[in-house]
Amino acid sequence: MKGWRPLLRIARRDALRHKGRSLLIVLLVGVPVAAMSAFLTVGRTAELTVDQQTAASLGQADLSLTSFGIEPQEWQDHLPAGSRWIEVAPHAASFALVEGDELFEGPVLQGDLDDPLVEGRWDLVKGRTAERDDEIVLSRRLADDLGTEVGESLTLRRPDRQVTVVGIAISPLYLGETSVFVPPGWSLPVVEGVTGGASQWLIDLAGSDLAGADAAAVVSRIEGSFPSPLFIDPAGVAVDQPLRPQSESEHFVEVLSRSHVMAPHGSGRIAEVSATYVVGALALAWTGGVAVAAFAVGARRRLREVGLVAAAGGAPGHLRSMLLADGVV
Repeated sequence: MKGWRPLLRIARRDALRHKGRSLLIVLLVGVPVAAMSAFLTVGRTAELTVDQQTAASLGQADLSLTSFGIEPQEWQDHLPAGSRWIEVAPHAASFALVEGDELFEGPVLQGDLDDPLVEGRWDLVKGRTAERDDEIVLSRRLADDLGTEVGESLTLRRPDRQVTVVGIAISPLYLGETSVFVPPGWSLPVVEGVTGGASQWLIDLAGSDLAGADAAAVVSRIEGSFPSPLFIDPAGVAVDQPLRPQSESEHFVEVLSRSHVMAPHGSGRIAEVSATYVVGALALAWTGGVAVAAFAVGARRRLREVGLVAAAGGAPGHLRSMLLADGVV
C-alpha cells in the first residue's frame, strides 16, 4: 500500500460512518478556537489607537485645561501671543428634560462642533452644529434613548425653553454619555451640586511644538501662578491627584497635554498582553486535550481495521500512517 490516498479514503469513510462523533470532535476543537479569535478581534477593534485616544481627549488642541474658581484671564495671560481657546464644558451647566415618564439629565457642552479644535473629540454624525438659541445637538446615546431624530422638537425643563434638534454627535471616549451641545452665547443655568461643575477649555498654542516642549513651558508658567490644591501634568509625569474643591472658595487647575495622552501606559499594556496570552494558552490547552482524547478514542475504535491491515501484510509504518490519517481528516 503506497501513498496517503488509500489511508485518507479509509479515514474519510470512517468519519462519515460516525457523523455524530465527528461533529462532536469538530465542535469541541472549533468552539474554543472561534471564541479566542472573537475575543482577540473584538479587543483589537474596540481599542483606540494612540492618535484616536489623543483626538478623543484633546480634539486638535494642544492643551485641555479644566479649572474651578479661577477667572479665565488668570491663566490666559500665560499663553503665547496668538493662541486660541474655546470653552467646551461651561461651569456647572446641565440640562433636564422629561420624555414620557422618564427624566433625562446631563451636562451641557457649549461651542461650535465645526471648530477644528473639537474635531475627533466630538464629531457630527447627522445634521449640523447648533447656531441659534432654539437649536441643540444631542449626543448619540441621548438621541437613541429619546428616540429623537434631526428636525424634531423638544421641551427642556432646565433651562426652560423649546428647542429643535439640528444634529447628533458622537465621541469615541464617551459613547454612553447623555449630553447636549449648544451654540456659544447660550444663557446657561448654574445648578448647585451638579457633577462636573468645572469649566473646561481646549487651547491651541501659537507656534506650539506638539512633541511637548512648548506645551511643557506653558504649563510650568501656569503652575507657578496658582497655589495648592493644583494638578498639572505637562508630560505624563506621575504626580499626586488634586484635592477637588469642597466649596466655592477653593479652586484647582488641571492641564492635560498631548505628550501625556500619547505617552505609553505600561501597566495597562502589560495587563492586556498578559490577558491575551492567558486566553490563548487556555484555548490551546483545551484544544490539545480534546484532540488527544479524540485521537485515542478513534484509535481504539479502529483496532479491528488496524488488525485486518496488519494481517494482510501491512508494515508498522502503514499502521502508524493509518492512525495519523484519522487526525488529518
